[in-house]
Amino acid sequence: MSTRRLAVAAVALVLAVLAALLASDLRSWRDAFAHDDLAFAASPRATPDWQASTILPDDPAAALLSVGDDRTLRTGIRLFAASYRTGLGFDSGASQRRLRSAAEAVLAGAAQSPDPQRASQAYDLAVILAFSESVSAGGGASATDRAVTDLQTAVRLDPGNEDAKANLELLLRLLVAHGQRPGPTATSGPRATGHHGAGSGTPGAGY
Repeated sequence: MSTRRLAVAAVALVLAVLAALLASDLRSWRDAFAHDDLAFAASPRATPDWQASTILPDDPAAALLSVGDDRTLRTGIRLFAASYRTGLGFDSGASQRRLRSAAEAVLAGAAQSPDPQRASQAYDLAVILAFSESVSAGGGASATDRAVTDLQTAVRLDPGNEDAKANLELLLRLLVAHGQRPGPTATSGPRATGHHGAGSGTPGAGY
């Protein structure tokens, strides 16, 4: 066999090995997400990290699957659930406030996802946290306006987000019941406001 043919065969072998390793890493990510999603669905007190053990350097499988955005959203959902499980306790709510703040920060990042479904879910959950906090602190009409605006953004990003639709409808009904009408607001973002309703489900479909 000529030197050229040997070189071609060697390159082909290396590519085949890399392809096999990449396929293995892709499976590892899918399995990790499936396992941790099930664990979290079975017990919201679980603390999965949605992290896979991979082989290839720099983890190209993670980039191909865009796992960063999914992990961010799932982490935000876990912190969201934890913040609502945590009562005032002996520290007068300090632990709860820390969890809510951490959840809002993570969800704010998830709301920047280019994937409209991820961003919509993050907006919805961030609205619930911020509005609940605003109500506790005696927030006024501006907080309500931001809640309506951001829930509308969540629905616009993903018209199939039934949780965001339900929360928006609930908030509007509450406003009507109290003789209020939401006005326009120049402030919009994932740290907006919302009323605790639906939208606290488990992570999405995953891989």
